[in-house]
Amino acid sequence: MNIAVALLNRGVNSSSLVAFCGVNSIQHTIFIVAIHLLGVTFMPLSPSYGQYEVVQQIKVSGADILVCSSNELSKFSAILNDKNSELKLVVVFDGLHDRHITYEQLRDEGQRFGGKLAKVPHFKVESVEETVFLIHTSGTSGAPKCAIVPHRVILNNFNLVNSAGVNVNAISAFMSPLGHISGANTLPLQLAFGGTMVMFANRQPDFVAQCIQKYQINSVMLYPNLGKHLVDHGYFDRYDMSSLKMVFTGAAAFPVDIARAFIDKYGVIFREATSEYNPGNCGQVIPGTELKVVDLTTGKVLGPNQDGEFYVRGVNMIRGYKNNDKAWAEAVDREGWFRTGDIGHYDDRQCIFITDRMKEVMRVGVGQSYANISPVEIEQYLLTHPSIAEVVVVGVNNKAGTHRPRAYVVLTPGHSVTATAIEEFVS
Repeated sequence: MNIAVALLNRGVNSSSLVAFCGVNSIQHTIFIVAIHLLGVTFMPLSPSYGQYEVVQQIKVSGADILVCSSNELSKFSAILNDKNSELKLVVVFDGLHDRHITYEQLRDEGQRFGGKLAKVPHFKVESVEETVFLIHTSGTSGAPKCAIVPHRVILNNFNLVNSAGVNVNAISAFMSPLGHISGANTLPLQLAFGGTMVMFANRQPDFVAQCIQKYQINSVMLYPNLGKHLVDHGYFDRYDMSSLKMVFTGAAAFPVDIARAFIDKYGVIFREATSEYNPGNCGQVIPGTELKVVDLTTGKVLGPNQDGEFYVRGVNMIRGYKNNDKAWAEAVDREGWFRTGDIGHYDDRQCIFITDRMKEVMRVGVGQSYANISPVEIEQYLLTHPSIAEVVVVGVNNKAGTHRPRAYVVLTPGHSVTATAIEEFVS
């Protein structure tokens, strides 16, 4: 409340756009809650971005307020030193700074001005189509675009989580980066439903396992590599993680054998992005969303067990790309279907299988005699080899204008295998 009052006093208004950049922290969380309380639009920026990325994203979005950690401040020097910059307020939420206001100063300022207020004034959100936050796309299939996320997406997420039967007394781990869409989406959900939230800035396996045991955490969202590491390196034998009741996963394929290993440890229920999870697939379409599979060549709608590109539409979709109508028109057809760029199919139970990204498929062969090869399929097959712990497959250009797949592997500790043996394994 104090932070919200101080921001109002500093000139934050209904047209403001607040950019955040920093690792997960209590101060970072408090600032985001204050912005939600005021009804102002915000924009998360990943601390993994370099100077060029953050400068471009500030310019494209038109952000006029910056809240960041002291470690990230130098990335914004080009804008901070630009007399024509739209930034009118910079707040550093950790440590002390002689040029910009700090979290502690803003908090104290809010106490002085807001001590007698019964409630914090806020800007009314008139429609669910108004923007709650902006987020830049990952850029894996082209230049990053500034996606517009409306309030209806957050409201729909509330409905989905509520229908799943949330335990308000649960202790949950918050490991999603606040500079990523997963963090921006899930933070208001976890706060609104109550319970206890353990905020993670450090996601190293040892620290995660220690905290699960120490705080008796009930639910956690694990990215696949971390889940695999916990299983492969015996963390369940060294730490008591029996308090876990639910594990969420997303962002990449979670190997079936690792999922089963989790289930063997404590009978966990898996969910992926609020969809029911069964090993080997991504679950089913969530309520309020439609999906169809389209043939890559003919554009015809395909039935079960036929690979094509996924098109989706529904209440969980973004509203568009800021200042980039051309890119949005290319991404969405006249009927409102969004072209995801994901390749896959659904089965007879309507469970979804994602096999690859359109722009990651390799064309292998010569002249007219070529085939489209999925690097993900090669990776998944290589991971079945007992001596291979991790793998990535990339396409290497050749003179014919096509590709040859090349695999980079990390061996399982204590195992040894030759390149020839691996080649024979995949031949």
